[in-house]
Amino acid sequence: MSLLAEFRSIIPPLTNAAHKGVAGRIGIIGGSAEYTGAPYFAAISAMRAGADLSHVFCMESASVVIKSYSPDLIVHPLLHTKSKDSCSSITSFFPRLHSVVVGPGLGREPGILDTVKMTIDVAKEQKKDIVIDADGLFLVTMDPDLIRTMTGSFSHRMKLSLHGCMRRCVV
Repeated sequence: MSLLAEFRSIIPPLTNAAHKGVAGRIGIIGGSAEYTGAPYFAAISAMRAGADLSHVFCMESASVVIKSYSPDLIVHPLLHTKSKDSCSSITSFFPRLHSVVVGPGLGREPGILDTVKMTIDVAKEQKKDIVIDADGLFLVTMDPDLIRTMTGSFSHRMKLSLHGCMRRCVV
């Protein structure tokens, strides 16, 4: 199969019936006061690769900064410390998303990581495609059962980004 034919089989055709979101809706869970660039770059890269909508679920202290980088991003300041309400608020968007990226700019605050664990569990229950990157990998090293217990048809739907952390990530 030629490269062009392969792209055509993956990319949905533009039609008059198409609407925003048909080519992909992604959620980025990350972004703290110290790390606002990583979730921005993850979200904007998804859009440049063809996704129509990028939602960033971040801490309130990061939301204005991330939103100021691009008006194209949908920024939700819903990530709070160890909160089931925060998890519920974030995961209420999951039915509208095709995939979730966990970790860019997340930081390592224990309460935030507990909230993110809950969101990963919900994403697994809803069979969302998940990419774990950056501080999300730190979370996996602290709790390998987040991914170790996955079997069957879902196990191929979670991807770990192992750039720069091969020494730390032994699962």
